[in-house]
Amino acid sequence: MLDLKKIVCENLTLWQRVEFAIVLLMAFLVPISWRIATFALVLWVVAAVVRSIAERGQVRLGASKIRRKWWYLLFAMFYVIHCVSMFYTENLAEGWATLEKRLSFLLLPLVFLIFDFSYLGRENVRKVLWAFTLGILAVVCADLLSAAWDVLFRGAGTSRFFDVNLSSEHHTYISMHICVGIIVCFVELVRGKGKPLWQKLLLVLALALFTVATVLLSSRAGLLCMVAVYFFLFLWMIFGRKMYRAGIVTAVVAVVGVGVIAMAFPNSLERVTNTAKSLFSSERTEDVRVTILRSTVPVALDNWLTGVGVGDKIDAYMEQYRKDGNQIPLEREYNSHNQFVDTTTVTGILGLALMLCFFVVPAVLAIRDRRFDVVFALFLFVIFFNALFESVFEKQAGIMFFVLLFVAMFNAEFVAEKKEKD
Repeated sequence: MLDLKKIVCENLTLWQRVEFAIVLLMAFLVPISWRIATFALVLWVVAAVVRSIAERGQVRLGASKIRRKWWYLLFAMFYVIHCVSMFYTENLAEGWATLEKRLSFLLLPLVFLIFDFSYLGRENVRKVLWAFTLGILAVVCADLLSAAWDVLFRGAGTSRFFDVNLSSEHHTYISMHICVGIIVCFVELVRGKGKPLWQKLLLVLALALFTVATVLLSSRAGLLCMVAVYFFLFLWMIFGRKMYRAGIVTAVVAVVGVGVIAMAFPNSLERVTNTAKSLFSSERTEDVRVTILRSTVPVALDNWLTGVGVGDKIDAYMEQYRKDGNQIPLEREYNSHNQFVDTTTVTGILGLALMLCFFVVPAVLAIRDRRFDVVFALFLFVIFFNALFESVFEKQAGIMFFVLLFVAMFNAEFVAEKKEKD
């Protein structure tokens, strides 16, 4: 049985308990519905304000935060530079809509900067990660059960399992969520010495469900990212945790398992193999993603200094698609499907530099402080990898997911538990 008092209330004040419960709720809702999670975010901000008033003196910057406050301001600067680009954008309606989507880049880091979240150390952030993992597990189970019901009782074909029904988000976002769930479950399993057998079996079952769901999503980036995540997790298990025998056995089982799943669902791998053929074949048939980049990269390079503005990205791409005769992206009004290209197109080199800081800064601090958290490191890898194949910050489902977990883990890793120096 789960001890809810231990999960939410241990070592926290009354108002911290209320606020932390809202944080857990928000983390759980992010993979289910970003729209509902937005209401939880607003409630969280209200709770933080109430706590600051009730506990007096909570609205202050601790010594560690003063030294690191500009790391939080990186997010605000990333948002502000989008706002500045409104001065030279022509499509104001699209610009305002984009700024609304990216508001989490400004709001969440500022909440962490202004209010005292020292209680969100590693252990409590671990609970936040578990709340998120349970949320994506609920989505996966609901989708698989819905598909099974349709096949068994409504006469649907087995292809129904490849149709994500209850989740309205793009498969890339779902696969990113699932990859984080895999990381959390795998690390918990490896660190689960002393856990009862039933808990370990549940973790193994969750990993199996996540793996099957990723294959069924047929996302090229999702499949490749999952394989890479498992590879790095096995390296960490063998060389980081010194679990040589267990790591090798687990790796063999995983390879065999993924191979069996791939043979059971061969259609899922067709998109990957077709992409490889289009890239390396001597024939001129090219993958749509490749043709998109052939048109959008020049747009980004032509506007590398300041970008075209937050509202004119799609218009600039459409003009280039027409020049290149790139009909499919033109008809469907595709973005570049690469967040680095999109960011450069919109805000120029400064926006790209700030975005790269999201990945570089934690790495520099980790090397400097000689501390490494495998969950945080692989979370950043998942975002970076998928940003190469999808515009992951174009939807709130990707933005809220990234900013919430990034700021929470960054706070625990480099702020809340940082020992003060004399």
